[in-house]
Amino acid sequence: LIQNADHTPATRTIQEVIDRINNDADNGGTITASIVPEPEPNANVSLRIKDNTGGLLSNLIIASTIANPYAARDLGIEADVAADDFDGNRLIAGINSVLVASLNGGAGLSGNNSLTINDRSGGSDTFALDEDGSLSEIIDLINNSGAINITASLNNSGNGLLITDTVGGGGNLTISGTAASELGIAADVAADSVRGTSLQIRYVAEGSTLTGLNYGRGIGTGEFRITDGDGRIATVKIGTDAISLYDIIREINGQASAASPPLSINARVNDNGDGLLIENTGGSGIIRVDTINGTTAADLGIVGQAASDGADIDGSFEKTVTVNKADTLSEIVSAINDAGIPVTASILNTGAGPTPFQISFSSLISGTPGALVIDAKDDTGAVFDLGLTTISQGQNAKVFFGSNDPAQGVLIERSSNTLTDVLSGVTVDLVSASSSPVTLTVTRDTSGITEKVAEFVDAFNDVIARIDQYDFFDVETETRGPLLGNTTTAQVRNALFNIVNRTTTGVTTKFTRLSEVGIRIGSDSNLVFDQAKFLAAYQDDPIAVENLFAALKSTTTTTQQIAPGVTITKNETTFSQLGFGDLFDQLLDNLTNSIDGTLTIADESLQDKIDLTTKRIEEFDERIQIQRERMQREFTAMETALALLQNQSNALLSLVGNLTFAQNLFSNTVRR
Repeated sequence: LIQNADHTPATRTIQEVIDRINNDADNGGTITASIVPEPEPNANVSLRIKDNTGGLLSNLIIASTIANPYAARDLGIEADVAADDFDGNRLIAGINSVLVASLNGGAGLSGNNSLTINDRSGGSDTFALDEDGSLSEIIDLINNSGAINITASLNNSGNGLLITDTVGGGGNLTISGTAASELGIAADVAADSVRGTSLQIRYVAEGSTLTGLNYGRGIGTGEFRITDGDGRIATVKIGTDAISLYDIIREINGQASAASPPLSINARVNDNGDGLLIENTGGSGIIRVDTINGTTAADLGIVGQAASDGADIDGSFEKTVTVNKADTLSEIVSAINDAGIPVTASILNTGAGPTPFQISFSSLISGTPGALVIDAKDDTGAVFDLGLTTISQGQNAKVFFGSNDPAQGVLIERSSNTLTDVLSGVTVDLVSASSSPVTLTVTRDTSGITEKVAEFVDAFNDVIARIDQYDFFDVETETRGPLLGNTTTAQVRNALFNIVNRTTTGVTTKFTRLSEVGIRIGSDSNLVFDQAKFLAAYQDDPIAVENLFAALKSTTTTTQQIAPGVTITKNETTFSQLGFGDLFDQLLDNLTNSIDGTLTIADESLQDKIDLTTKRIEEFDERIQIQRERMQREFTAMETALALLQNQSNALLSLVGNLTFAQNLFSNTVRR
């Protein structure tokens, strides 16, 4: 067993894998890798690993590492054999086909390779399927059978098999054997065809590049927060150094494990091989994912919370829309359009026949990545045919570059008719097909460049103007801005002007200051753009102007050896060259990032003051309420006392009146 160290950066091609093994210093030639040659089985489609030691003490062992547990498996070379040579499994299926090993989310047939088909007229044949082969080879094996009247093909959705009896008869069409269920075609029916269920072809794996995911739109950078079922939180940040889905999985699981205590979650490719799964590995509550900034979590389809306690979050790119039998066409269309799928549904009125209304589906993704696979299942889970017809097939734009002879030209294929990454700095619009060569004359778009620089200057001045709206003092009216004297606004203003006045980092070409290309600070503390000076500098040395704005050179250290044999992951990026574009980008990140950005901290400080003031107002309100209640009680007591006094006064007045009456009566009696 030759143990070699993990390496970075990751390899991207099979040739790079071969070179990495053969050129490894620790290996020293004891193990060599190559492509299996002709006429061997799996020639040109699999790897050969050769042990050159000639040793008899141990088996040749090829295994993945803890840091990358899927490498050997995905390369098809996982082995423990008593041999000097080992030929791996097939890595490619062939044109317009897929490997059997990629079916069922990457589980393949799981050792179930026996298939028996009985046609309706009594013919029967049993097949031993090659689990290391391709799906097209299984189809050819069935179609080449002389014992049964059966044709095999892909179903109309292109995601499963269609088995058709070409003659018919009185018996049933039966498909059995251990492979029948794995292929989704197990049946015993009095029908001429069997439409297989989805084969769940794995198109997402740990090694899938991020640029190819999200329906070909790629996975953006960003930061998101994962909360496990017990309320523990880990923050995951995905930058431009992430190349494959494995990089994201490693970062998620690494941050979850590093938390104290560790989170009860695990990230992996889901069982169907069509998206990222965030597993709840023990938390009793609901796990959730929230975006902090960027689009990473949204692009992966994992934003939100699990459906229930203990459930997982599945970022499958396969989406399900549930409709009821009683739904109208309008309700079905609304359900599809509200599902967040890059597909629009609309009602088409053909105006013909008793059922003129039809549903039309349109992909929002251009080119081949936008091809739609639509399946329907009833309440029992049985697949049925929607009767869909392809009106327009999604396909990539293709153009030959360099020669009108396809044998000499370079084929360029993109999902859009606009080519932006073929020639650096050049955008080519493919307008229509042509039978003759089209000559492109490429010149520098100086007006466009000048316009972009002017937009930068205007944006800078707009920021300063917005700061001045709140940080000012008018001598005549003695009016103060609400942020006058605020240290944060002064810090932001000074930081912006410091960037404008400084030089680039590590740039050795002619221009290193903005003032050298016509961008300077004017008398009113605004940036002034001298377009004539800029154009003169650009014509003199366009590369130097480009470096002034766009130079970027960095070194990323992903591992660090802290002791012999002990290596930890530690992502550190050191910049040796920075143009003004990235200088401003780093400044803005320092000002606005959600963790310790200057404006973030200032915002939190202001919010704390607002919260404190709000709390004091609430306390004052409580005191006022207590005072109000006390005064109300005193007022009520006073009113009660006054009422009693009033009653006593009335009683006394009544008594005085009675005495007066009695006195008058007595006087009258005496006179008589």
